[in-house]
Parts: sequence; C-alpha cells; structure tokens
Amino acid sequence: MWTCGPESKPVSERTVGPTWLASKIFAPIQKLNLGIHTQTRHKNAMSQTLSFNLIHLVFSTKNRENRLYRDLRPELFSVMANIVHNTKSHAYRVGGVDNHVHLAIRLHPTLAGSQLVNVLKTQSSQWIKEQSGSSPDFAWQGGYGLFSVSKTHLPKLIEYIDNQEQHHHALSFQDEFREICRKNDVEIDERYVWD
Repeated sequence: MWTCGPESKPVSERTVGPTWLASKIFAPIQKLNLGIHTQTRHKNAMSQTLSFNLIHLVFSTKNRENRLYRDLRPELFSVMANIVHNTKSHAYRVGGVDNHVHLAIRLHPTLAGSQLVNVLKTQSSQWIKEQSGSSPDFAWQGGYGLFSVSKTHLPKLIEYIDNQEQHHHALSFQDEFREICRKNDVEIDERYVWD
C-alpha cells in the first residue's frame, strides 16, 4: 500500500481532501516564500460550467419519403421545440419541408448531441404516429447531420430554416445536405449517408 509523509499512515486511512492537500503540499511551498498562495474556497461557492454549443441539426424521414404533410408541420415543429426544451436545451428555430427537418439549437452543457437526437427522433416519431392520417410505420432516417454554428451566424441560420420551402423549389434534400457538409468540411460516404 502506498504511503506518504513521516507518519507513514496508509492513504486509505487518512482523509485526503483540500485541507490535507493544503497542509502537506502547499504549506511547505509557502514556507519557501515563492509567491504561491493557496486560497480557501468559501463553503457556499459553486463551481460554474459555461458553454454556448450552438448547432444546426438536419435529418430526414426514412428513405426521404414525403411524410411531413403541410398541415402536420406547424404542430410537429412546436412539439420538436418542446422536446428540445425538455432536455434543458433551447430551440431557436425548427423548420423543414415534406421529407426533412432543420433545427437551430443551443445544447445544454451536460447533453451530448447524440443524446438530444435520440430523444428528439424517438419522441417526435411517436407523436407523428399518434396523429390521425399518419402512418403507424413512420420513421426518421437512421443518421443525421449535426454542425457547429457561431452565434454570429445564428440570424442567418434562422433565416435559412425559415426559407426552406423556397429553397427546395430548386434543390433536393440530398444536394442541400451535400452542400452543408461541404461548407463544414465534412466528408460523406454516399453508400451510407442516405439510410
């Protein structure tokens, strides 16, 4: 068993905490007067995690089938925004067309993008299946695109999502997705990206 110090008491039998650490490591250094100071943290102080993870999330219906009907979309987008909110993240915008969706999201610091996508796809798919006129076999594609966005580009991303209808008069989802990947220096393998 590893021991430390003149008392040679096993580490597992001692309390190795900030006080012990300060007395055994920092106190001798302070005696040398090297200008290194220890600072005791206030009991009620709280550590802070700061982040601003803004993402552009894109995914389609399975096989890019036109299953997101015009009259379904407004409520679906609202449901998706609420699902994002329930993960403690923030949806700035949700939009899309018949066969795919785009979301501008600020991720909560403790949430991975893959976790958010899993919850979002599962719950929104379930909601779609429960709507009258929807097919019980509705599914999203297996994959997705998740891209980092600078906060300064958020207004442009929101505008882009808002203009999906006009945008897709001249461009397919596949061409749009290829372009988004190209702009983000993300290589895609055409054999697997469209599942």
